[in-house]
This record gives sequence, C-alpha cells and structure tokens, in this order.
Amino acid sequence: MINLFDNKKTMVIISIAVAVLLWVFVITKENPKIFTPINDIPVELTNVESLEEKGLIISNPQEYTISIRVYGRKNQLFKIDKEAIRVEADLSRLNTKGTHFLPVSIFGIPPEIEISSKNPEAIEITLDQIVTKERDIKIKIIGEPAEGMAYLSYISNPNKATLEGAETLLNKVSEVIAEVDITNATSEINRQLPLKAIDANGKIVEGVSISPQKVDVTIPIGATKNVPVNPKIVGNVSQDYVITMVTVKPKEIKIGGISQGFNDITSISTEDISVMGQTKTFEKKVKLLLPEGVEVISREAAVMVKVTIEPVIEKTFDAVKLNITNLNDNLVIQEDLLDQEIIITLKGAKSLIEGIKKEDLSPYIDISGLQEGRHDVPIKIDLPEGILLENIDPKVIRINIQRKTEDIIE
Repeated sequence: MINLFDNKKTMVIISIAVAVLLWVFVITKENPKIFTPINDIPVELTNVESLEEKGLIISNPQEYTISIRVYGRKNQLFKIDKEAIRVEADLSRLNTKGTHFLPVSIFGIPPEIEISSKNPEAIEITLDQIVTKERDIKIKIIGEPAEGMAYLSYISNPNKATLEGAETLLNKVSEVIAEVDITNATSEINRQLPLKAIDANGKIVEGVSISPQKVDVTIPIGATKNVPVNPKIVGNVSQDYVITMVTVKPKEIKIGGISQGFNDITSISTEDISVMGQTKTFEKKVKLLLPEGVEVISREAAVMVKVTIEPVIEKTFDAVKLNITNLNDNLVIQEDLLDQEIIITLKGAKSLIEGIKKEDLSPYIDISGLQEGRHDVPIKIDLPEGILLENIDPKVIRINIQRKTEDIIE
C-alpha cells in the first residue's frame, strides 16, 4: 500500500490546498460580501444648454437625488467615498416638451463593487416651451404719507417688463410689481426698486426671468382737502318737462395736488351733462374736470349723476280763502267785499303739484300804506320753489277801508 504522506510532492500539493481553503475560510469569515445603501446622492444635470437650443426649459426645477444599494467585500465598501460618487443625467437626450423619465449614469464606484439597485432608476423631468411675455409694471404702495398728505400718480421707468421662462410658469404670473414704503412721507419719493413676478395669491413665481430686474420710481406727495362736486347741466329738456332734482354720488371728493393754485380750489365740476330733449329720469357716470396737477385721492376721477325729470302739469284750486296782511289797527275792511271766491291755477312738476292741497294755499292782499277809502289791491300768493302761478282769478280785488268806530266795534 502506498503511503501518500511519505511522498514529498504530494505533501506540497496538499499543503497548498489546505492553505487556500484556510484563506477562503478566513476571507469569508472576517471580510464577507455584504450589501450597503448609499443615500441621497446629488444628480448633476448635464448638457443643459442643449435644451435652450431646442427652445425648452425645465418647468419644475429642483435638486434631484438618488439612493443606491451596493454589494462587495466589507472592507472595500468601507473605503467608498460618497463625495467621490458622481451621478449624471444627460439632458441632450430630451427633445420635446412634456414629462420624461431620464436614466442616470453613476461614476466613482470601484469596479469590484456591484451596484445592485438604484432608487429611482430614472429621474422625472418635465420640460416646457420657453416663452416671453411683456407685462405692465405695477407699483405697490405700502403705508400712508404724513397726515394731510397723499401720494399722487407715480411714474415708473420703464413701465413694462419682459418675462421669460416655462410657459406654465408664465401663465401663473398675475402681476409684475415693485413695492415701496411711503409711511410718513412729506415730499417726493425717488427710488430704484427690484421687480417681482407674483401669482394671484401674491406669492412669488420662481423660475421666471424678469428684464429689467429693477425699475426707477417717482412718487409725488401732495396736500389734500375735500371739495364739493358741481354737476354741469347743459341744454333743455323737452317742452312740458322739468328737472326737479340733480343728485351727485359722492357729492364731495378728496383731492390732492402740488400746484400753486391748489389752495384756491373750492369745488370740482363735472364734464357737460346734456339734457337736451330728455323726458325721463336718467343716471350717468361722468368724469371730473380736474385742474392740472390735481388728482382725486383713493377713487376714480368720476362720479354718478342722477337727473330727475318729470312732466309739467296744471291744477286749479277753487274757493280759496283770502287773507289780509299789514292792516293798520285803527282801520277795518268792509267784510262783504272780501267774500269773493278766489280761483288759483298752479303749474309745475307732477310730484310737486300733486303734493299740494287747497289748505296749503294762502292768497293774501297787502294793505300796508293804504288809508281810508276804496282801493284796488292785487292778490298775492307765496309758492314753494318749482311751483309757478299759472293764473289767479280775480287778480285784483276792490276793498273799502274804514276807520274803526264804537258802532263798528260793537
């Protein structure tokens, strides 16, 4: 029987095999292969300029990250430097607007290390068309000037701005504004202000380019006062119609100005309001005629004017009692001469005439300065404004003035 252990060559081979097995055992036991995660690795977007060349832009710009799971020997995994790992997404692959899932490439992982998984496998990027829009610049005033003062129409240079960005973002822009605080200001304000693109809720729309980025603003600060509004009525209404009332809302306005003659202004007139040929009540919004350098404060430079028009009617009142005024205490009038019936015809707006009763009328004769004897005295009557005396019959009454006697007194 051959003894293998007596063969030198065989012993060498066995020794090498045992050594290899021992090495494999030690490696496996002391430095095993394991999985380990590497989280939140930033993704670098490359070839961004290729999108601009195609008229495209990322509509939801953000910081992209991915997490990976790697597999390898424990001691090798411990040597991985996260900062040395580079993850790229090549934008040159994208050619159309819309949502795309772009695969990423990972660099900096040693070749003996295996990447077992990526989360996410691809990053979601939404592209939109690059558009430009021109918008008016609005100056947002914050605060109030000193007491008795007000800000007048501001001047902005320029008064328009150009916006550029993703179409979906520009559609969100409600206004382009600059803000200026005028609290307790007493004189003209001159500022250079940054511009902001905001949405309907007043929030800044990020990702929108504004050109220019700043605006020069001049805000005059002037004195204020309240003055009445005078409606300027021109023309004549149709025959047998009359204007009974003109009302203005508001009847008083607050004005501000920096002109030298501002203190001399006592009222503000409206533009012409024609009533030519009108037969019905109407209401109209009319502009105010403001002197140069004068403005209406905190409201539109216009008012509502209502012109009330009514038909003219006549009404006759019979058997109206006649009154006597200014009769000397020593004189009397023969009573039977005063028993004549007085007939009065009035003319005026329908609402006024219909509101008058016979008891409201007091025709009279004025005896002041008359002495004893017979006199023809005109009959008079005092009427409300807007009521005309169309006729009174008789117009004159003959009276007999006598001196008082004991018999007359009895």
